[in-house]
Amino acid sequence: MSIEKFPSSRKVIKVGWVGTGPFSFYGHYIRVINNIFRDYNFLNMRVTHIWGDDYTKNYKGSPEYVKKMLDFWSSDEQSPEGIAKMCGIPNVCEDFHDMADDVDAAMIMDFDRAYELSEPFLRKGMPIFLCSPVAVNVPECQRIFDLAASTGSAIYSGSFTVDMHENQIRYIKAKRDNIPFHFLFESAQSQNTLNRGLITARLIFEMNP
Repeated sequence: MSIEKFPSSRKVIKVGWVGTGPFSFYGHYIRVINNIFRDYNFLNMRVTHIWGDDYTKNYKGSPEYVKKMLDFWSSDEQSPEGIAKMCGIPNVCEDFHDMADDVDAAMIMDFDRAYELSEPFLRKGMPIFLCSPVAVNVPECQRIFDLAASTGSAIYSGSFTVDMHENQIRYIKAKRDNIPFHFLFESAQSQNTLNRGLITARLIFEMNP
């Protein structure tokens, strides 16, 4: 879904996607936010920039296992370039710092470098979303919170729960009854999943334009 298709009467919030590793939910957030399955996107936000780390450091073990994992995370479906092509993201960044001047908010998806990846956005006072788990330890979490407090940035966290049993049931019912998917997500919010899935991301950026 291109930005040009968004109603001109509303601002499009540009979101930077930081990290495409094993805890980034395989780009599922992006598929929903950019709504690649429909002609119209009801959200006033788009992932417009994406960056992925070098994930060779994440894997140890037999050469066969390491190769299998690295082949997967660099594949057309999981690499930043592949996700960008699939989801209509116009900017693939070689350095996550490169997008900090061009986005309105960021989703930090690699927890092993959470503070480092969050810092350029927090220093600009942007809202950020921290994927679960949010960091490697409590001190790193505290550093993120302290920096956010000093710049007035909002921090949110959550998890993509599309595969949870109750959400699968909602999906089946929505498909059966032809319920719009934005209604489905609003229903999920009312059923005690405020910090889960897309609802979290949507609230972050609509409340902090």
